[in-house]
Amino acid sequence: REAVPPKLWSGATCLGKLSGQCEDAHFVTEQAIGVADGVGSMSRYAKYGVDTAAYAAELMERAAHAIAPGGSAWSETNNDYKGRPPPDVLAAAAVRAAEAESTFFGASTISVLQLTGSNIGVANLGDSGFMVLHQTEQGFEIVTRSTEQQHGWNFPYQLMRLPPTLGLSAGAQSDSAADCDCYQFPVRVGDLVLLYSDGLADNLFECEILEFIDRVCTNARQQGKGSGALADPELLSRSLARAAQVRSWDTSADSPFSVAARQQGQAFSGGKEDDITVVAAWVVP
Repeated sequence: REAVPPKLWSGATCLGKLSGQCEDAHFVTEQAIGVADGVGSMSRYAKYGVDTAAYAAELMERAAHAIAPGGSAWSETNNDYKGRPPPDVLAAAAVRAAEAESTFFGASTISVLQLTGSNIGVANLGDSGFMVLHQTEQGFEIVTRSTEQQHGWNFPYQLMRLPPTLGLSAGAQSDSAADCDCYQFPVRVGDLVLLYSDGLADNLFECEILEFIDRVCTNARQQGKGSGALADPELLSRSLARAAQVRSWDTSADSPFSVAARQQGQAFSGGKEDDITVVAAWVVP
């Protein structure tokens, strides 16, 4: 009897900043997840028809459609891989499809993750990111994570689609799906995957993320919330997003963003107010 391939048990939380439109978007399925973070500074071009929130949402919709079984990401890659394309190739094809098929104007980072068998592949553009965690007797540890893509400090790589009347006169750097960093790595049942916008990583240090996950999982086991030994991923995503949001409002606490700012010679303290999206996904049978 053929073994049933693992799948993703996911939960997602998206928290908007206090003022302005939330420009994050995401999707979740049993085999793939994605996050897009619309570039808020593009709102200055709204009179030209730029709508970054709509652009990010459309990228996610089209990426999810492309990477679904039978979608264009599969048909594009099937011939080269005899019907078994690696997950990172599928993720990259989904980003290409989303970029090519988009109709709204805007700019956004993007990260798409695909689980195929016991391997995960990711295509990541910009400063959204992912991490994979193993559970040990001492708690969770990060075994794989993405690296931010930046043209300069606080200037991430990004997909961009602008109206002809504006063009690149906005002075923006134009990146494409071809600039994605692609990752592929093995996972096992019980691993935890986090996919997130920079609102999480700019406000919580990795050691704090691990502490929150350990605490939520321990409490869930004690209270019987979740599935067996696994905490509800919706609870995990919500707890991490809320913690990042609280830090983003703190004007005096240290944060990864304030540390990076000071390294660049910027006088900045506290968290960074931003939209915050966290997708937490367990690898399950």
